[in-house]
Amino acid sequence: MVSAKFNRQIDILEFRLVGNINLIEMLECINFRNENTTYPRSLKMLIDATNANFTFSVDDLTIIASENINAVGKYTYVFDAIILNNPKNTAFSMLFKEFSKTNNYKFSFFASKGAALKWLDNY
Repeated sequence: MVSAKFNRQIDILEFRLVGNINLIEMLECINFRNENTTYPRSLKMLIDATNANFTFSVDDLTIIASENINAVGKYTYVFDAIILNNPKNTAFSMLFKEFSKTNNYKFSFFASKGAALKWLDNY
């Protein structure tokens, strides 16, 4: 399950991923971000995946990264922090970071919400 809300107090788009997360749900996250044209063009995102299990494949991950690269073109910058707590999701996130390199997108992963917010505060 994926849920999202824009936290106006801190100007961060927050996602919560729970349970098994597949390719379709990841693409829906990307589409959700891009459907709303009122978000700041320099967008900060915080993804809590501490209760998620990524069920997509490495091949799916290349699709997700490609869609993400195309989608961030609508923004000046996107700063994306994900909170993780299991090795498999961390490995997928490391690959995603490599596959998603582009000038206006920064992605990093963290073990705690505090560390993720501190990183986002730098932008």
